[in-house]
Amino acid sequence: MKKIILSTNISTKVFVCDERGEFENILDKIQNADYIQNAKKNVSLDIAMRLFSPHVVFVDELFYDFDTKLLSKAKSAGIKIYASFHGRDINDFIDSDVYKKHLFDRYVILSERQGKGTIDHILDDNFEEIKILGV
Repeated sequence: MKKIILSTNISTKVFVCDERGEFENILDKIQNADYIQNAKKNVSLDIAMRLFSPHVVFVDELFYDFDTKLLSKAKSAGIKIYASFHGRDINDFIDSDVYKKHLFDRYVILSERQGKGTIDHILDDNFEEIKILGV
């Protein structure tokens, strides 16, 4: 099984907040990560920051203002933020209020092409494709 490496630095701590179980099929493929599944994102992020001191946080779609406020706090603490968004295409995200807050460092494009949670692309903050080692 190939591993998804979110950092080439083995000491980098990655934390996955999977509120609705959307990343269930890929959790065992993410190397060097802790995660909370099926818990409110704001609670998971708070726990992650207090107990795990992650360098990178991977979250699913944000809907609420309190989600973005907590992510702002995480980003100001130097935590890199990876996020996903549900939409027809990248323009749905660019037009969203969540995007306009400029909180994200990476964007994960998912589909159901090969089952729930298929990763189609990972993009940087300029929407350039990132090649992930081991994928």
